Parts: sequence; C-alpha cells; structure tokens
Amino acid sequence: MTCAEAPVLEPVVLIGGALHRKEDWGRVEQGMLASADVLCPDLPGWGEADLLPPYLGPDVPVESLVRLLDDLGIERVNVFAGSYGSSVGYRMAQTHPERIGRMVLAGTMGGIPRSRGR
Repeated sequence: MTCAEAPVLEPVVLIGGALHRKEDWGRVEQGMLASADVLCPDLPGWGEADLLPPYLGPDVPVESLVRLLDDLGIERVNVFAGSYGSSVGYRMAQTHPERIGRMVLAGTMGGIPRSRGR
C-alpha cells in the first residue's frame, strides 16, 4: 500500500485485468495519491500469483481482498477494477457492500473465462 500525505478519501483499491500486475498501475497510482492511500494487490490468479482453476470464479480473489483489508485494518475502500478484475469488484459489491464506498468498473466482464494456458 502506498500512503498519501494527506488523504481526503477512503483508500483506493486497484484491481487489474488479465496479465496485469500490481506494478502496472504506477501512473494511475501516482495520480490518486494526491487524495487517497492506494492499494494495488496481486490477488490469487493475478499478476505474479499462481493461476486459479476457472471453476472458482471471483470468490477466492474477493475473499483474499477482504482478508487483506481486515489485516490492514481498513473498513471501507473505493474500488477501481478493470477488465477481468471487474468481475472481482462486482462480486465484492454483491457479497460485501458495506466495504465499498465508491466503485468504478472499466471494460467489464461477465465472468472469468477458462484459461488457455499462460
């Protein structure tokens, strides 16, 4: 997590899509740091983390994110999720609406398709 000098908004969580890594958010993260702390996790199945079997869907990454927020003592976040990450953000809103202040979904996906190898 990267901390803002004087945050005025709840922390922002960035959830990327296929082949995104937490390091890919650099410029976006820097722009948000003027207003909020920013968290860019590689959730299970993303970035450098191990692949997940497709039958698990977005529930495992969601629960991992909620656990991470709990461990960091963060009650509510603003979520920006893109591409395949949008299904994780959407599922989090369904299962943990009290944890989300605001949410933006970009390039939304209806689900996470079966992997063809990586």
